[in-house]
Amino acid sequence: MVAGFAVSLGTMILLIAGALACAAFLPAWTVVPPVYLSLPFLCYVIFAQIGWEDGEPSSALKTIVLTFFSHVLVYTIAYWRNGLLYSGEFVEVPFYDALYFSLTSWTTTGYGDFSPTSEIRLVASSQSLLGIFSMGIFIAIVTNWIQKRSEVRAEVLAHNRGVVEGVMRTPEEREKD
Repeated sequence: MVAGFAVSLGTMILLIAGALACAAFLPAWTVVPPVYLSLPFLCYVIFAQIGWEDGEPSSALKTIVLTFFSHVLVYTIAYWRNGLLYSGEFVEVPFYDALYFSLTSWTTTGYGDFSPTSEIRLVASSQSLLGIFSMGIFIAIVTNWIQKRSEVRAEVLAHNRGVVEGVMRTPEEREKD
């Protein structure tokens, strides 16, 4: 199990690194395959982190947040290198505008001030789909984390209740136990 986890985590990291290299040096559409190929590995890594004995959802939460920030960075670089349309006119955007467009695409907000050029429309659409998928995984992990925290809290409260009840008993009642 641990070996499969390490291989999946390593493969996911390599695919994202490959996507970063594609975004920096190749045409924009080349970022899509490595990003989407990393998703099954990401799912395996996250569910392995949660599913192990004493699995802690917080480690899965860290993994998913770091992975999705790296996905946003990959798309940001692609938009930054290829430019966007602003009010229908092609503009070479600064990095922060590319990041803004990437985040609004990932969250599927899309304010409409920037839009992708015809060459990268499918890239932007793929990022929106990735964002929808990402939010589903993120919500599942946060729900699992809240559930685990609630279970731990119930155990602590039960323990504390037992301690308080034990202190409040008379010495005769304690001797009976």
